[in-house]
Amino acid sequence: MTTAAQLAQWRDKAGVTPVQMAAAMGISPAIYADLEAGTLPIEPIHGVAAKWALLRIAVETHDGEIAAMDTELLQLVLAASRLIGRLGDTCG
Repeated sequence: MTTAAQLAQWRDKAGVTPVQMAAAMGISPAIYADLEAGTLPIEPIHGVAAKWALLRIAVETHDGEIAAMDTELLQLVLAASRLIGRLGDTCG
């Protein structure tokens, strides 16, 4: 389960503002601020949105270290990379 502290840590390490993180997650800045402050409960969908946002930010900034901040996200990225590699082998 994602915590308010994790949200803040991920955002800080990604080098984005709360407004930028909210936009990448597809939520309003006010909702994001409440999530990060711990005044709004973090639901599982918020954690998924935050991880998706990290991936989006990593791609946009060409910074793979951002995607490596969360073990589950990193494993998903690596699995997707292997899958894409196999697809390339069958298409080429």
